Amino acid sequence: MPDALEKDPRPVWDRLQDVFPEREVEWRVQSSGLGSEKPWALVVCYIQGRAVQRRLDAVVGVPNWKAAYREVSGGKGGMICALSVRDGSDGEWVTKEDGASFTGVESVKGGISDALKRAASAGFGLGRYLYYLDSAFANIHTSRVAGGQRITIKPAQNREGTAWTGWWTPPALPEWAIPADERAARKAAREAAQNTSGDAYGDEPPL
Repeated sequence: MPDALEKDPRPVWDRLQDVFPEREVEWRVQSSGLGSEKPWALVVCYIQGRAVQRRLDAVVGVPNWKAAYREVSGGKGGMICALSVRDGSDGEWVTKEDGASFTGVESVKGGISDALKRAASAGFGLGRYLYYLDSAFANIHTSRVAGGQRITIKPAQNREGTAWTGWWTPPALPEWAIPADERAARKAAREAAQNTSGDAYGDEPPL
C-alpha cells in the first residue's frame, strides 16, 4: 500500500467514502426545455466506473479488491456485480452485490460499469453522497465557452417553434461535496488574487 495511504489513520471503510475530486465528478442533462424567456436544462452529477476503480486501487491497493459479474435475464437484461474488498485489519474479504440493466449504448459494457458503481455505492459507500445532491439548472450560453457542451433543445410536444442550439456548463458543487484540500487551495487562490488586487490599487507613493 502506498506510503501516503499508510499515514492515513482512518479505517479503510471511511476513506472509501471520501468525496471525490471535482475533476472526477461528471454531469449529464436530465431534462431540458424552452421556457417563455430562455432555454433551460436540469443536470445531475455522477462518477464513471473508472473513478471507482481508481479509488479502490488508491485506498486498499490492487491486490485487495476484486469484482465478479454474472448476467441476469428478464426485462431488458443486465449484470450483477459482486464487489469484494479485503479488510486490512483481519484479512477477511467483505463482499457486496448490486446490479444494473444493460444500457442503450454499448449495452454490456455499460451494464458492467453501472453494476460496479452500484455495488460500490450501496455496499461500501463510494460516491453515495452524490445521491444527496439535487438536480440543478445548468448554466446556459448562447455562444461557445471554455468547457461548454453543445446542446440542442426542441420545443415541447404539440408546440410550435424551432429548436434552440447552444452550450451548457455545469453548476458549482456545494462546498461539502468538494475535498478539503481543494477547498483550501481555492481559498488560498482567492486570497492571493485579493492581495494582488489590493497591491495594484494601493496608496500612491509619496511625491
